[in-house]
Amino acid sequence: MGLDVHVGEYESKEYVSEHLGAYSGFAIWRKTISNAAGFDLDEMDGFDGTKPWTSEPFQLILNHSDCDGGYSVEQVPELLQELYDIKELNVDDYDQSDKLIRLCKAALLLNKPIEFA
Repeated sequence: MGLDVHVGEYESKEYVSEHLGAYSGFAIWRKTISNAAGFDLDEMDGFDGTKPWTSEPFQLILNHSDCDGGYSVEQVPELLQELYDIKELNVDDYDQSDKLIRLCKAALLLNKPIEFA
């Protein structure tokens, strides 16, 4: 059990899936990213705080549900850039960025959205 993210339909030949581990690990990864970027994710609206999202970096990955929803094909290029920028922070102990980068590339290749399951 945990967080699975995919592109395409399960029965299709055009299906790519990544297991991102436990929800708690994904949450820790996102908090580590926000701390490295200079702000506390727990202070933000949608988490434990009420601070509105304005100019904080990595909003596509940080200000997103960890259990449902997804990214449209139109959002994928921006998400991909965020992930490359996150890799430069060198805070990714569990290869979350690399897994999501693979999904972004598959989404662009297949012209399909990324979905959280």
